[in-house]
Amino acid sequence: METETQSRDVRWTLKGMTALVTGATKGIGHPIVEELAELGAIVHMCARTEDEVNNAGTGVFKETETLDYTEEDHSKVTFEFDSAYYISILAHPLLKASGLGNIVFISSVAGVIALPLLSNYSACKVLRHGLSEPRLSNRSCKKRFEENVIARTPLRRVGKPSEVSPLVAFLCLPAASYITGQVICVDGGVSVNGFFPTHD
Repeated sequence: METETQSRDVRWTLKGMTALVTGATKGIGHPIVEELAELGAIVHMCARTEDEVNNAGTGVFKETETLDYTEEDHSKVTFEFDSAYYISILAHPLLKASGLGNIVFISSVAGVIALPLLSNYSACKVLRHGLSEPRLSNRSCKKRFEENVIARTPLRRVGKPSEVSPLVAFLCLPAASYITGQVICVDGGVSVNGFFPTHD
């Protein structure tokens, strides 16, 4: 019995492991840092600037009044795709040398189903999926995005970052070692309905 208990304890802890979280200072990234740390991992945070890391949790979002996508909106989503690719290349030798490890990509349900007003965002969301508000600088797009999401979501609300981070932590645990190459939607049921609104 003691051996079984010890084995269970090892399977459900990240003690002795190291994690690198990109985009770690805001959005979904910050709750992921907290989840992994609570499970015992040593967590290295990565963000676009040193100030963002030093002031984690105090992100400032710029808003504009434009009606269409801005160059800033487009550069953000293409940056996300490229950064996932290059961080994987950089991490590969370290993961191979360790003999274990995981890469968990966070993306959007927009990579699985079509979302109006978010064509450029959807195009780069093909990695792994969750549903929370995208970082659009366009206030009008944000409002319409939320209305469309709620209309299609059985749970009738937009997801919170803290509802995605537990899955990421689980996938990093030894207990989840046989789960690989999967797309797991954390979306309040949106992918069940696809393009169509939910009817009460």
